[in-house]
Amino acid sequence: QRRARRAQHGYPMAARDVELRGIVDEDPEEEMDPVTAAIGDLDVVFAYRTMRIVRIKDKSLGLLYWTIVGLIVSYIVIFALMIEGKHQQQEVGSGTVVTKVKGKAFGVPFPNKENEPPVGYDVADLRYPEIDPQGAFIATKITTVKEQQIGECIDYDSRCPCRTKEKCKIKPPDGDGENYCFEEKAWCPSLGLGNLEKVASGDVPNGKVMLISGIENLKLEIHAAIAFPSLGNRFYVAGKSNFLGVSHESPIRNVSVGALLAMADPPLYMEDLQHTGAFIGVSVNWNCNVDDSDGCEPLQIVVQRLDSGDGFTQKRSKHYQAGGAFKRDAMICNGLRILVDSSGIGRSMSLMLAVIQIGSCLALLRTAAIIADALMLSAIYSPNRKKREAYYKCKVQETADYSDLKDRLNLIHDQAEETKKLLLAEQKGKRSGPAGGGIASSILQRRAGPR
Repeated sequence: QRRARRAQHGYPMAARDVELRGIVDEDPEEEMDPVTAAIGDLDVVFAYRTMRIVRIKDKSLGLLYWTIVGLIVSYIVIFALMIEGKHQQQEVGSGTVVTKVKGKAFGVPFPNKENEPPVGYDVADLRYPEIDPQGAFIATKITTVKEQQIGECIDYDSRCPCRTKEKCKIKPPDGDGENYCFEEKAWCPSLGLGNLEKVASGDVPNGKVMLISGIENLKLEIHAAIAFPSLGNRFYVAGKSNFLGVSHESPIRNVSVGALLAMADPPLYMEDLQHTGAFIGVSVNWNCNVDDSDGCEPLQIVVQRLDSGDGFTQKRSKHYQAGGAFKRDAMICNGLRILVDSSGIGRSMSLMLAVIQIGSCLALLRTAAIIADALMLSAIYSPNRKKREAYYKCKVQETADYSDLKDRLNLIHDQAEETKKLLLAEQKGKRSGPAGGGIASSILQRRAGPR
């Protein structure tokens, strides 16, 4: 009777021997290989992301883009690689210099009141010290005071303030030596920078000045070399290479003093330096590619005066014993102090630095697209709003709101769990006794709706 009433009202009949369809699909489990079971799906593990490229057909934007690309490539190739050598490993070299002086000069007394004949001077007389690892000193004027003895006099090498105030003779008895110290034990008559000019006038006993002429004709042999230890064991000597297939000769290998002074900027002349001397710097600069088998030559040779017009002096003495007393001959030498320096940079190809430059070039190329895109979407380039929106649709793809979809998926999952529980309860009711459909069947029938 119950089944008949349900049929009259149009309710679907529930068959006891028909199993209800499952709400949640239950696919049979497929057998997986051990690798997939251990680390997961390899297609997902090794998946990668790639950029989507949009080709914008616009001559103005295209011209801007390729102009920026050309500037970036030109900067990397011309400036970074060719000029700066950023793809090469660089090292500061260790330079070595040897300087020799050859020739003779002649000295005459200054002033030469008695017309004395010239006296010959060789390298042993003019150069002091004879061996100088940094260059050479060549005397141009020699001031000598002979037979000095220990006594009480003004020391022209010791300026005030002195050890005691009484020793500072502002106005000594002889009217000379202002601002110099009076010492009980000094080499007398004293010779120093304070009375150097008075020796020529005869105011200093046993004093004499010799003026050297012909210094500009002396020959200098300057051997400059350099090495780069971390880039190889090669030793480069100026004038000894076959650089660019041509034999070179160093311009300072055999140069006269006058020619060396003329290389300065501005040029120097011996007659202007004879009385005071000068401090001359000679810099040999290298820029070597150690990968070149032809060798290397100095990039440039710079000659410059370094003393700012003050000149250069050296003082030396010769001690001896005469008449049972210790004496000495003191000399102050004005002359040319030639300081030679060899320095430079060595370069060698480095694969790591080359890869870095290529990477920086590729990274900078991205800026061309960024600038072109920003201009494309701006009102400055596209005042028309429709045109800007068209460019925007070409460039940007907007997705749906997946956050709302995620909420719906969670709701479906919760309903599936609830349906599963009701089906389990339905099955228990069938085992306990006959019935015309349980709660789960009623819920499923309401969801399915009338047929």
